[in-house]
Amino acid sequence: MIGYWEKGTNEPRMGKVQMIANVLGVDTDELLFQSPPRSTAENINTFFEDLSDNKRKLIEEVMQMDEDTVELYLKLISRK
Repeated sequence: MIGYWEKGTNEPRMGKVQMIANVLGVDTDELLFQSPPRSTAENINTFFEDLSDNKRKLIEEVMQMDEDTVELYLKLISRK
């Protein structure tokens, strides 16, 4: 399917373009019009802007933990 798109034999449906853009973390304009992609830093900043203060603080705390502590927390929160 992608080979056909690359060769210009046919074009993807907009739903497929949107799905690909979502997976890649880019806008559909960046795929369709070959505009330069946003930097990883911009994608990360956008992600963090959408988080609540509590979620942002939790991520910051986890980033400071050693791997053993992270593993312990994952085991604790995965129990139901």
